[in-house]
Amino acid sequence: MATYYVRTTGTDGAAVSGDTDNPWATPNYAATRISSGDTVKIGDGTYTLVAGSLPGPPSESWQAKIIVPQTNTVWEGESGDKTKVIVQRSGDMVFELYETSGTDKTTIKNLTLKQTSAGGTTYVIYGAQGSGTTMANVEISDCDFHAMEYAIYYMGPLSKIERCTFTRTAGGSAGQIYALRFTQGGVDIDSCLFYGWYDIAINGTVGTGVTIRNCTIVGHPSSQDDDEGIKVGTGATIYNTIVYSDPSAELDYGIQFSSADASNTIKNCIAFGTYQNAEYAGTGAPTVSAQLEGQTEVTASGQPVFVDQASGDYRPHEDGIAYQRGDATSYPATDLNGVAFNDPPSIGCLENPPAGGGGTTNSVLKSMGGGLLNSPFTL
Repeated sequence: MATYYVRTTGTDGAAVSGDTDNPWATPNYAATRISSGDTVKIGDGTYTLVAGSLPGPPSESWQAKIIVPQTNTVWEGESGDKTKVIVQRSGDMVFELYETSGTDKTTIKNLTLKQTSAGGTTYVIYGAQGSGTTMANVEISDCDFHAMEYAIYYMGPLSKIERCTFTRTAGGSAGQIYALRFTQGGVDIDSCLFYGWYDIAINGTVGTGVTIRNCTIVGHPSSQDDDEGIKVGTGATIYNTIVYSDPSAELDYGIQFSSADASNTIKNCIAFGTYQNAEYAGTGAPTVSAQLEGQTEVTASGQPVFVDQASGDYRPHEDGIAYQRGDATSYPATDLNGVAFNDPPSIGCLENPPAGGGGTTNSVLKSMGGGLLNSPFTL
């Protein structure tokens, strides 16, 4: 298990070792050199992925996407600041992950991943390369996704996504556009912010056992039919989550279960704004259905849910119904910015005021500032 380095000052090629003194130049080349269990640290800078070749000897060639057939590899920003490490590609797939088995997984953290153009159906991360019978287990934390179509398509049953932002940017032509799409259960999603997605921000209708805690979803400002913030199957658990439909968005549903199944649990959620059909759907017969609040309750509270949703400040308003009203039996340790949640926690992906000090919403606004589609964010 070795650690390798990619930096903008590096050089690709068989004669380059990839260690800290002799780094490679591109992440997609690094993928051709590493083995299972290795770690790749990517230095600050912008990496635009393109196919490459070297005449050698030995001759080498590599594709534009980062192809990861190895198991238990780690891909991370070297500095730990996701806003300073940008990996982008024009077209399909930044990462292509092969199927994993058992507890094997791919770890990705502290990166900004972008699609700069799209055509056909494109993904930032595709997790089902191989026979198609299983998916790649992924553990993704502290990353920013800027996608025109799909951010993550297919994840294995041991996958975990935490403290990530998912922004749908202009462009893309797929008939259905999701931030997260998975067909196997057991996926955990904590402290994530989704902005501008249609048709569905989180689509787990086929899988069972998904857990979603303290997420915030802001609907696309130009709705299409059959839009939902969250749509999941059976055995789902959703806690302390907000789905907001801007008045111009008019999502069909806020949170929807594909069936009113007794194995589902949904607690302490807020779905508000403009909905064409229902704020909640298919939630009539879960194991627990408690404190599901909508526009009626938001209006009755007399206070906004967010500090300033018009400018993109999605911290809970101290006098609003999201502040410290989350379920205290199950919530992440930290919010989107890595700040400890209060006890009881607020509803949504951000805490306010921070129980541990520091960690304002500014880091969220800065990281999501580029390429938003009709974004309320101003920097």
